[in-house]
Formats: sequence, C-alpha cells, structure tokens
Amino acid sequence: MESFLFCRAYHLGAFDKVFAEDSAPDHFPRDRTFNVRHVRLDVAIDQPNREVRGTSTLLLTPVNDGLRDIELDGESLHVRKVTDGEGRSLDFDYDGSKLKVRLGRAYKADAELSLKVAYDCRPRKGMFFVRPTKEYPKRPWMVWTQGEQEDNRAWFPSYDAPNQRMTSEVVVTVDEKQLAISNGRLMKEKHDEARKTRTYHWLQDIPHVNYLITVVSGEFDRLEEMWDGVPLQYYVPKGEGPKIKDTFRYLPSMMTFFSKVTGLKYPWAKYAEAVVRDFTFGGMENTTLTVLVDNCLVDPYTRPDYRPEGLFAHELAHQWFGDYLTTRSWNDLWLNEGFASYFDPLWFEAEFGADEFHWVMHETANGYFEEEARAYRRPIVATKYHDNEDMLDAHTYNKAACVLHMMRFVLGEELWWKAIRHYVKRHGLGNVETNDLKEAIAEATGRNLDRFFEQWYYKAGHPEFEASWKYDDKTKLVALTVKQKQEVKDLTPLFSTPVEVEIHANGKPRRERIEVSRPEQTFFVESSAKPDTVLFDPDNWILKKLTFEKPKLEFLYQLKNAKTIIPRMQACEGLSKILKDDDVVEALQKALTSDPYFAVRRAAARALGEIRTDEAKAALMAGLKDKDSRVRRGTYEALGRFREDDDAFQVLTKAWREEKMYYAAGSAAMAMGTSRHPKAFDTIVKGLDRPSHVGTITRSGLMGLAELRDPKVIEAIRPYTKAGGHPFVRLSACLALGKLGDYLEDKRDAIRDILEPLLRDDDYRTRIGAVQGLGAMGDAKAIPEIRKVATEDSIGTLRRLARRTIKQVQDKVAERAKKVEQQEELDKLKDENREHRHRPHKRCTNQFKPATKGRTSLLK
Repeated sequence: MESFLFCRAYHLGAFDKVFAEDSAPDHFPRDRTFNVRHVRLDVAIDQPNREVRGTSTLLLTPVNDGLRDIELDGESLHVRKVTDGEGRSLDFDYDGSKLKVRLGRAYKADAELSLKVAYDCRPRKGMFFVRPTKEYPKRPWMVWTQGEQEDNRAWFPSYDAPNQRMTSEVVVTVDEKQLAISNGRLMKEKHDEARKTRTYHWLQDIPHVNYLITVVSGEFDRLEEMWDGVPLQYYVPKGEGPKIKDTFRYLPSMMTFFSKVTGLKYPWAKYAEAVVRDFTFGGMENTTLTVLVDNCLVDPYTRPDYRPEGLFAHELAHQWFGDYLTTRSWNDLWLNEGFASYFDPLWFEAEFGADEFHWVMHETANGYFEEEARAYRRPIVATKYHDNEDMLDAHTYNKAACVLHMMRFVLGEELWWKAIRHYVKRHGLGNVETNDLKEAIAEATGRNLDRFFEQWYYKAGHPEFEASWKYDDKTKLVALTVKQKQEVKDLTPLFSTPVEVEIHANGKPRRERIEVSRPEQTFFVESSAKPDTVLFDPDNWILKKLTFEKPKLEFLYQLKNAKTIIPRMQACEGLSKILKDDDVVEALQKALTSDPYFAVRRAAARALGEIRTDEAKAALMAGLKDKDSRVRRGTYEALGRFREDDDAFQVLTKAWREEKMYYAAGSAAMAMGTSRHPKAFDTIVKGLDRPSHVGTITRSGLMGLAELRDPKVIEAIRPYTKAGGHPFVRLSACLALGKLGDYLEDKRDAIRDILEPLLRDDDYRTRIGAVQGLGAMGDAKAIPEIRKVATEDSIGTLRRLARRTIKQVQDKVAERAKKVEQQEELDKLKDENREHRHRPHKRCTNQFKPATKGRTSLLK
C-alpha cells in the first residue's frame, strides 16, 4: 500500500503539499440548543491514583421553546448520577464521549434550569499529573490542566466548544501541602487536618469560554506585586523562587502597554503566571491564570539568546485577544493567535525600539516561510481539517501576525489603532469571526478592506517579487520594474498591495509609495541624480519573497547607509555571493564590528562564512569580541563553514570549553560538527554534560555530532534518549539520530530500532523527538508505527505532528526514488555516449564504403 502511494505521487508529480485531504471533514461553529450561564466544579484530585472525583453543576437556559434533552461533552468519564436543581434523578445516556440527559419535561426559552453531574475519571488528556518516578525521583508532585482545543471534557462534563461563554467556579480539594490555583478570585480556603487536605474556592465572575477553565496544584515559591490595583502573581516550582524577579521583570510594562493600546484596562480580577513541570506547550492563556513551561525561567547566562518576554507578552495579549474576545470556531483561530503573535512584537517595539521590532517581525515571517516551503500552503481562515489542533500552525500564528502588520501599513497608524480599539469595544466578552473584524474596521475608519481580507485571509500564499531599476539621466527618472513571480493558481492570487520605495541619491533618501497589482509593472520616480541605491519596502511591511539583484557598489552603499536593519541584512546576503573581493570583506568586517544592531552584525558574520576565504576568516575573528552573545554565535556558525580548518576549529574548541553563555557554547558545538574536523568527535563528547538552560549545551552538542555523519556517533547519542535525562535533551537526541539515519542509509534499521519504542514513552517531548527523528530519517518502514501515533496518541498536537511526518517521509522516499531514477537515466546516457564514441568509425566506414572502393580501384 505504501509503495503504491509513493509510486503514484512520484509518477503524477504530485508534490504539491496540501493542508487537508479531501477526506478531511468540514468544520463550522457548533449549533446550540441551550446557553450555559454558569458552571461550578466541586472536585477532589487524587494524585497518587491520577483520579478526579466530584460534580459539575451547570446553570442553563434553552435557546428555543420545547427543550427536552441536552447533550454535554465528556470523554472517558464514569458518570454516576445526574440530577436537576431539585435533586431529582434524571435519565441519561453516555457513550464515552457524549452525555445525553433527558430533562423529564419541556422547558421554554430563557427558563433557568440546573443540572448536577456526579462523576469520576482518570484523564488521559486535559489534566496532567506530574509525580516522582524511578527514573526521575526528584520530580515534584504537581497537577495542571490544558483545555485548548477541547480537552477539558476529559476531566469534567460541560459544553466544550468555543462559541459559548459562561462564568465559572472551581472548588478543588488537594493534598494539604499543596496550593491549588484557578481562574478569578480566591473566595475561600479550608484546611481539613483530619483528611490532610486543603480546599480552595475560586470564582471567575466575568464570562469566558470552557477551554479557559483551569486548575494548577503543587508546591510553589510565589511572589505578588500590584499593577494599578491588579494583583500580579508569580508561581514557580519550589526552589526556583530566586529566579522570579529577573524572569518576570517586564510584566508590569506589558500590562501598561496592552491596556493603553487596546483602550481597555486589563479587565480581569488578577493576572497570575504559574510555571509547571512537563508542560506540553510554551504557555496557555487561561483567563487570569497563564500556565507556562518551566524553561521560561532564566539565569544570567540565558539572555539575550533566549528571552521569555516574547512568550510572556504573547500570553498576556491573549487576555484581550482570546479571552476577552474569543474566536467563535477554530476556523478563525487566528483572531486569538494572530493577534497575540502581533501584539507581542508591538510590545517589543514600544519597549526596545524599531530595530528590535523589525527583527522580531522578520523572524516571525521566516517561521511562516519555513512551514509554507516545507509543509503546505493554506488560507489563514480554513474550514477543512482533521483535528482542531491542525489549526495550531505557522499560518495561524506567524502569517496572521504579518498580515495584521500589513493591515497597519494599509490603514496608517492613526486609523489602525482607532480600528483596533473599536473592535475591542464592540466585541468585548463576545465570540468573533473574521468578518467581525472587517466590519469593525469599516465602522471605525470608513475603509473597505474586502480585497485585503480576500487575498490575505481567504486566499493562500504571498507575493514573490522580482525588482530591478534603471536610471535615465536625460529625464531624471528612475524606472523601477516590479514583477510578481509566484505561480497564480488555485488559492494563490495575484496580489495587490501598496509598497514603499526609498531612493538614495546624492546621499539623501526619499520615499515614494507605489501600488503593485499586476504581473509586471514599471514605475517612474523622479531623482535629480542616479541613485546610489533603491530600496524596495525598506521597513519590511509586506509579507513577501524579494529578488533584487544589484551590483557590488550598490550593496556596499546600502549596507553602510540604509536606516533600517532589513536592507542592511539584505546587503550582507547580497555581498556574500561576491568572492575574493577585498572591498566586500572590508565592508562586512566593518559591519561586523560597527553596526549598531546585533542582527546586522550577525548577518555580516554569516556572509563572511559564505565567502570562506582566508581573508574572510581573518575578518571573522573580530566577531569573537562582540559583547552580544548572539553575534558570537553567528561568528561560530560562520567559522564552522571552514571545513576541516585548524585555525577555525581551535577557536570553536575554546568557545565550547570556555564560553559562559549557554546558547553561544552550543553554537560552537554545532559549528564543530559542520566543520567535519577530525578532532570534532572527541572534543564535542568531552563537553556534552555541562549543565545549561534546558540542557541546551548538551542538545547542541548532540546535533553537532550528527553533522559529523560518522556511524560511531550513534552509540555516543543513544544514552541521551533514555529515561532519566532532561526531556528536551531526549528530544534532541532522537532528532540527532534521525538526521544520522538520513545520512547513513545502512544504519537506518539500527536507528529505527532505537526510535520506534520511544513513540510509546511516557514523556510527551520524547515522543515528539521520536516522531521528528523518524521523519528526519525518511524511512518508509517506520510509517506503520508513526501512523499508530497519528490515530491513538491522546495529545492532539502530537497526532497532528505524526500525520505531517508520514507525509514528510513519503515525500522524502519519493524524492530519493526520483534521484535514483535520474541517476539511472544519467548512467544510461553515459553508456550511450560511450557507445557513440565507438560508433562514429563504423558509421563512417559504412557511409563511405562505396567511395572507398572507388578509391581503391583507382589506386589499383
């Protein structure tokens, strides 16, 4: 069966990757027969047995007259009893996922009724239990929940879809040593000495959606401060308290910024952040209580390479976009995630300036481009997908953030913020879809953005521009030609967008705005002299790919004089293609040592690494002195491009041993791997176990070993896949083995034997690593086991990863088959050429045979 799929894909040339096959279901907002006004959970958590026992009490009102039964969500629950508000038992049917309750009589619209469901469960998802094990004896006792997308149904029955808002109450009983945190305000705390338990009563009295209800329980170090009358609470695992102040130092600034720009002061009773062990995401924006992965905790050797501020700003922005305004269905999830992914960089802009903002947006766009090139292209608003978790991708987050950025450019600063504030005010405490935003913009600004929304939200892809220019000295005009090179078909349109162009002439820059809308256009711009350089979209407003070939002198001018960082980085990239030129090396070295922004200095280092001459290597050494570890990382990466070079390797070895910044040391190890130096294996192995943030030094070292493509690396990496190690290290070890398997065909069976059992590991991230490693290896024999993960794993994001990985493996096998066929065709041509070299003599003899006879006769 699998070989048929590969064969069919190959022969049809079907390498266009799709987001969802035709077999995927269509999704629409859920129909409602009733409204949930309030849900109260009275639950006791039994951590040793991983059980929840309690009641879920719902206050409901029918949408229409005649309501006789209701259907609630509840997955793998043991439902003991259902009663009404008077305590009368009600009949019900339960099939393991839906609880259908017969109300006993018909209820009119807006009549209030109450249901109490008594139940117990051992959740496989939604609620997670952390506890010590043989392999991890120091792991703390802890419980946390993760409701998005629709996993809260696994630990309590309710209406679990995003198009319903309710107030909530959580009364939770836990071990007396623990603190239990939930949404809203703490109403009461009770200690039962006899039972050795504590009960916490939390009330969320402003409506929110079901997936945002949460409970976190454990032993925590905590700190509280006030921001404009709102408590800011920080909870971290016991013993991590000294990291609180440094880790969360920017949160008050974020509260001020988001309250100001949205026109709505933070609307909830408190804002708490709870750091937990083994969290399955980076963070989750539960109303008033964000849950965070523990790698967000930093020390002096972590920043600026890893900064948790992006995560914190993203999750806090959700308290407005996601909690106060919530998507009506997962089809429009970008209204939650795209807004949070853009308001995070907006805070960076306010706090750190325009350069930092441009850099963050550049990286955000690259995240989308990577997914679009590697996996698939889809509209931001989608209705067809397998799991709700499929929508948690770079189109929903990254691309949507970039499209909001473009919308800001199209509307202009004043109208953009006016529109955003109107949108928040009009739809606050509501459930929204994409058209709600478009109408709010029209109401606030008078601007019709139908075309903008159609091409950017309901169509797919992005423009691929090719630009060039010429100057006419007689007319004093610059002729700028812009072509759209993307293939216009199916969902990918011909784009229409304004673009800024910056002309530098006589040392002075001047900007013009043009409107690009056709496959090819030439724009004429006045200039008193031939430009020194022409910049296309210098502030990088437009989500695009750009090809703009320029001569050396123009790139040199651009690198030195462009005011914004993206054109200077583009100049570094352009200059990296010019080899053995002293002017280029000198300019890049100057940028490496003098440019005010780290990303440009790092781009210069990487450009020198691409040039790879002795002069470039000498120039690179200046980057080793940079105070910003991110630039040193770029320098190490560039030195790794010098294959088996003793001078470069000596520098990398020193950095691996002595570099204090964790991520910079890791980059040195990666560079040693790419250098393939004969001493790299022994050098990397000796430094693998140095403690670091989230094991990043070990992880980078393992990936560096994989780059050596040496079979002996397998046994060096294997121990790091075993239980007892840091989950992120185990993930990286799996991925490193997969990369080795891609390089070493004869070792794939052995590597697959290591990775496949880890698909069933208790640790979520190890399972991710096993799937990713098998995908990187591209071994068709692994597909049956990956498919089991795609259908059986309890975590939706892992099922999604497994489905995508199966496609990745199929594509990789097909690509290899194509290369084999191309090689066979090439070999055949070589054979024919060999035959051809021998045939001409025979053909010549045959062709001129009669004439030869004639000459022979004459000679006779």
